[in-house]
Amino acid sequence: GVFAVVSGITAVAAAVRSHGEQGWGLLLFEGILGIAAGGVALIWPGITALAFLFLIAAWAILTGILELVAPLAFPMSFGRGLLMALAGIVSIVFGILIAAQPAAGLLTVVWLIGIYAIVFGIMYIVVYFESRSVASSLA
Repeated sequence: GVFAVVSGITAVAAAVRSHGEQGWGLLLFEGILGIAAGGVALIWPGITALAFLFLIAAWAILTGILELVAPLAFPMSFGRGLLMALAGIVSIVFGILIAAQPAAGLLTVVWLIGIYAIVFGIMYIVVYFESRSVASSLA
């Protein structure tokens, strides 16, 4: 829940910063969906596991689509674009796996969500430092 909220807030902030640029509306939508998914998980823990899993799956798939489109819509280095596209593919596969196998058990899904959060946390840190190095070389 916390990961989805933080990711959603980050996406909303990025959308606000890029307001008017191509793709900012989709980024805003992704952020709102992430905040909603995380908020539901944190505020309403009694929600059925199945509904929650499908909400997480939809969020992961939408995030993946946006991560695939981002390298085409925004100027970035080849390495950063490749990393972003790879993150998009992993996110889409993660969302499809959750949606296709909800009966696999909640414990398995909790492990997948934890692994997903760790992997994407690391990837976002790498992209952040890549962005800083590109920005400083342009200055």
